[in-house]
Amino acid sequence: MNISSRLLISTLFLMPGAYAGDLCITDIGNTNYTLATCLATANLSRATFVAKAPQSTPFEYLEVTVVTAKSKNDFLLLNGDKDGTAQAAANSLPHADAIEEREPLNAAAARRLDVKGWISKGENIDYFSAKENPGFSLVCGSASREIRSIYVRVSQCTPFYEHDITAFHEILKAVEINIEAQSSGT
Repeated sequence: MNISSRLLISTLFLMPGAYAGDLCITDIGNTNYTLATCLATANLSRATFVAKAPQSTPFEYLEVTVVTAKSKNDFLLLNGDKDGTAQAAANSLPHADAIEEREPLNAAAARRLDVKGWISKGENIDYFSAKENPGFSLVCGSASREIRSIYVRVSQCTPFYEHDITAFHEILKAVEINIEAQSSGT
């Protein structure tokens, strides 16, 4: 993302009175998370959900980001990438200085993120560890789609255990239901 794109995004979010509550997703259907922030303008929003309770390590219940936009151009600009990678989630990881390697998920692992109607991508993040070989790994997953003329992307990083994948799928379904309900005015 170039400087002018960053400036545009910053300006959009800092404009007074530019709140668009109808685009803010306020519930992701996971009781372990609470809405921390929702930055919004008339055409787009970025909601960030964080763990409700303190965690024993900084890698438990990493934040979930939900981006919504009324136009595809705004959506691509806000997400900072055109191919649907999980950059947004990976940019907020704890201990970024200890990341040893980042690479796209292999096809078999990427298929585990798939939910019907969503386009999913993922990135494997390997942390360096002086004590363990290999170190700790996370998967940053991202899923996007258009729902009733609203472009949406959900991003999250997890250890990629079965319960993490199931929770990611449930979040996608809850976001879809939330957007459907907002669009129909209920």
